[in-house]
Amino acid sequence: MSFYLRAEMLFLAGVVFLIVLRAIRKGKLLVRFSLVWLFVATGMVFAATCPAAVDWMCDVVHIEKASNLIYLLGVLTLLGLSFQQTLLLSKQSDQIKRLTQSMSLDQAAEEKGEVQ
Repeated sequence: MSFYLRAEMLFLAGVVFLIVLRAIRKGKLLVRFSLVWLFVATGMVFAATCPAAVDWMCDVVHIEKASNLIYLLGVLTLLGLSFQQTLLLSKQSDQIKRLTQSMSLDQAAEEKGEVQ
């Protein structure tokens, strides 16, 4: 793995750490969601500081260049995060629908009670 790739990974990991910590401090990001991003940044630091581990993984999965493996892992991680967010969004959408229906029934019951 080249020095420049390792330097870029360390720089990007630092940027991710700063962005996540700033978002937590401002209350824009919940801690439970930030853990995934902090884990990703930690993985980037590990890959940059231990290129032998990345080279070993390249040999195991028969990928010639370490940069290709890193990009593949990045794409797979983002796909996993996207799927996780889709599941969460579906669950929240269902909860909002049920809450709206419940509130509508409560309002209808109050209006019916006031008319009589």
